[in-house]
Amino acid sequence: MDSATPFTSSTIGGPGVRPRSKLKKTLDMFAKQWPYIGFCILLAVLNILLGILMLSYLKPKAEPLIFGIMCLSVILALSHFAALCYLIQRAKNELSDPTMIDVLYSVGVVALFAISGAALTIELPNKCYNTQQEDYRLIGQAICDGITAMAASSWLAVLTMIIASILTFVAARRAIELAKLPPPVFPEGAQAPVMRWLDRNDPFLSIRDRQQDYA
Repeated sequence: MDSATPFTSSTIGGPGVRPRSKLKKTLDMFAKQWPYIGFCILLAVLNILLGILMLSYLKPKAEPLIFGIMCLSVILALSHFAALCYLIQRAKNELSDPTMIDVLYSVGVVALFAISGAALTIELPNKCYNTQQEDYRLIGQAICDGITAMAASSWLAVLTMIIASILTFVAARRAIELAKLPPPVFPEGAQAPVMRWLDRNDPFLSIRDRQQDYA
């Protein structure tokens, strides 16, 4: 290598080192439950918007059953959104690893999405996929497509939240196992130097010193 060549990371590991590190970060990100919960929040918002749009075109007297199902679906979508936001807020407040309570919350969200998907799917074959019936002509193809999209979104959220629940359970079990481990034991005579090193590397040491100077 020429002496004039700049010393960069590409000259050390070659062009393939940086993409591998980015790939590892991406895989580590998807090994946690938060991307899946965020995706489910987007699906819940999509169902809220689609449900409100469908309700604005449906006639309650003409199709009371479909109108009632759409109202239930919007209420459930609002519940999904609130429950998922609560999970994220709980993680921010706790500032710790997930617990079994978080696993139970995740399973509850899975059940809510499953109820929404079942409610949207149960009448689809009779109302929207039989073009010879009067119901199909009353509802219309556009509303049927919207209901189908909401049902597909709900079932996709069920699968996504199952993955998030499994990852939350694994993280909670790992935290429980780590909590059972005994505290670290320093070799004889090493505790004092280690504590001095921790004191020197305390990020709040300079702040405390300044506060003492002002006092």
